[in-house]
Amino acid sequence: MEEVSDVVSTGPARGVRILAWFGLIIIVGTMVAVIVGFLIGSDDPRGDPGRREEALVERPSDLVIPAISDVTAEWGLDEWRTVGLDPLRGGVTLHDLDGDGDLDLVVAGGTLGLFEWDGDRFHQREAPDLGDVISVHVGDVDRDGTPDLLVGMTNGATVAWGRDWFDAADAPITRLDVGGIVTGVVPVALGGASEVELLVLGYGGAEATPDLLISMTGREPGAVVELPGSTRKSMVAEIADIDDDGLADIWVGRDVGWATGADSLYSRQGDATGPWIDVAATLGTDLAIDAMGLTIADLNNDARLDAYVSDLGDNELLIRGDTGFETRFDSGAARIRSAGAPDNEISRSWGSGAADINLDGRLDLVVVNGGFDEISVQNKVVNTFILGDDPPAILLGTSDGQFYDAWVDVGFAWAGRSRGLSLGDIDGDGDTDMIVVDHGGGMHALRNDVEAVGTVVSGVPGCLADGSLIVFSEDNRTWSVPVHQQSFLGAHAPEVVVPQGASLRGQWQHTALSCPASEV
Repeated sequence: MEEVSDVVSTGPARGVRILAWFGLIIIVGTMVAVIVGFLIGSDDPRGDPGRREEALVERPSDLVIPAISDVTAEWGLDEWRTVGLDPLRGGVTLHDLDGDGDLDLVVAGGTLGLFEWDGDRFHQREAPDLGDVISVHVGDVDRDGTPDLLVGMTNGATVAWGRDWFDAADAPITRLDVGGIVTGVVPVALGGASEVELLVLGYGGAEATPDLLISMTGREPGAVVELPGSTRKSMVAEIADIDDDGLADIWVGRDVGWATGADSLYSRQGDATGPWIDVAATLGTDLAIDAMGLTIADLNNDARLDAYVSDLGDNELLIRGDTGFETRFDSGAARIRSAGAPDNEISRSWGSGAADINLDGRLDLVVVNGGFDEISVQNKVVNTFILGDDPPAILLGTSDGQFYDAWVDVGFAWAGRSRGLSLGDIDGDGDTDMIVVDHGGGMHALRNDVEAVGTVVSGVPGCLADGSLIVFSEDNRTWSVPVHQQSFLGAHAPEVVVPQGASLRGQWQHTALSCPASEV
């Protein structure tokens, strides 16, 4: 009886101890999982929490720093302001609208702003009243020899047809049969030199407009193709032959990709009449981030196209390899922050672009940054906060393949809540200037002055520049950049500025389907 009594009296206590230890193991394991999830971001439902250890690159002693001046007032742009509070507003593009060889300016900031360059400054001219506008692109959609404006709106999309853009007459317009927020309308020539399609980017999730390709015959919309799985928050698109099949592909960057769906890379996989297939997962471009801007260019001088994707927290530099893209973590281009800013201050990056800013034969990156005003946006990077006013970054390429942020070195400390960016040689002096749209404070015109002399190379007249590359070599180096880069809700001028003396040639990766082959 004693033995039985002992068993009866000690058994429950032993069971309680076992359960207690088991519970402690579960608690400890859960805490470890949470800590690991915090460190690597896999447990954070808001996406990539950032790699906070990347340091800024030290300035190389031989790096050429360009002289950049804020000439907003001098160029006549100081009185224009964005309208409304929608954080998507701020599309901008530089393009020759009147055929005089100079770059004119169009801004979509709630209302449409239209500016003519007279050789010394911009003059605001009458613009079509289209409603609440977000983005603007330019292209000769109806092939009549005059540029058309393609405008994304908070409630659809509109084409304002070509004319003398600086007379007083109203432009004829066509409303496209799409609903919801349209963040971009990009003209492309995917099926032939005379066949134009409009790539329409929809924003807003399951009830919104998906990404569409609308065939155009003159000014009449025709067949509509819905890109597969594209009902997501699309923000920006680039057109280039990414998968090396000889045909132009469509890379779409998406906001809130960690919640509503990652970026897509649409390819026809070598068949010009075949269906569009999303190959992003295969090539490693399926970023599940907040893709605000997208720049495609050869960023490491190996004659292959790489990519730079703007995000909240850390931007992504993707380098093309033999089997796909890999993220580079040590370039100095991922973490954007003001000089001396602590690690808990995070920049939100938007429009970006690639150009040889200092004309040293290496591509540089320009990125605009800024937070939000009068709206609440949760920061996905744990224990950090989004900066409201933030300076642009001018990331100069170095000889060892890194990028140095030269913003402080250029001599002024302007900061804002930037959105759109457009690059082009505005003043005709052979280097790349910049237009930045500040969501809360109008525009900033940044004039670039470099001691070196550059040559402006543009695409073939009369051809849409989608997929067109300018390839040049100098000192046994070869690199390339698309003639027509897309920015956040806009586009850069259809040109590339390169150092004089470089050996230049034009290369169209899908020659038979767009522009004829040509030497430049």
